[in-house]
Amino acid sequence: MPTSPKPREIPTPPRPPETRDGYDACGGDPFDAGAVVAYSPDGPAWSGPGPHPAVLFRPGSIPEVEVPQLPQEWSPSAPYDFTQLVVCEYADDEFEGEKVGDCSYLGGAPYGDRNPEVFSERYVYRVFEAKTGELVAEFSLDGTTSPDESCPETSYAPPSTYWQRVESDALEEELRPLVEGNAP
Repeated sequence: MPTSPKPREIPTPPRPPETRDGYDACGGDPFDAGAVVAYSPDGPAWSGPGPHPAVLFRPGSIPEVEVPQLPQEWSPSAPYDFTQLVVCEYADDEFEGEKVGDCSYLGGAPYGDRNPEVFSERYVYRVFEAKTGELVAEFSLDGTTSPDESCPETSYAPPSTYWQRVESDALEEELRPLVEGNAP
């Protein structure tokens, strides 16, 4: 009796590892070191030569002002390149800022007679390995954006206060050794 040929097996492409919420991977807001969870527990370890794809989260921040940004080439690209580093940005609770300017909008202040004020700010960055949730680095950077750059272009219901943000170049410079260098 003739045997029928075996069906050809088609390889299944690798599935992206499960990812958790960035809020949890950063330890919530306010930051709680005991609450940090691995962002991508089934993903690759932060090891060997770079680049090491990274994502940036801002637990509790105002989403209208999205500065700083990580370079696009540091972003993970699915399905074969997964996040290895989670960068978490928090306002430094111990920093006392001072007024550095006001937001101004065409047509004047959207609500009331006052434009939102801009204050100086310092930010704490914590970098975690996505696979384990272990702290890799922690550092602070001062916000240096101009008052105009610190305000959103448009805002339908602005708060009364905005804060200076960190320039993308300053954050990139601080993170470059972790993302592009050799990891343990």
